[in-house]
Amino acid sequence: MIGDPDKPLGFVRVVDVSGDRVRLAFSFPREVAINRRELAEEKKTGKPPPAPTP
Repeated sequence: MIGDPDKPLGFVRVVDVSGDRVRLAFSFPREVAINRRELAEEKKTGKPPPAPTP
């Protein structure tokens, strides 16, 4: 749960765990923007993040 327990902003649930991978489900009102960190940084700076090094 994200936010006040009496008035939660939204929920994050673990849907599946398989090896070292975890699937999550997000339940938030449509007006709440949800971005992965790299997308949020791209929106903030206006340019894509550097490619990961192998």
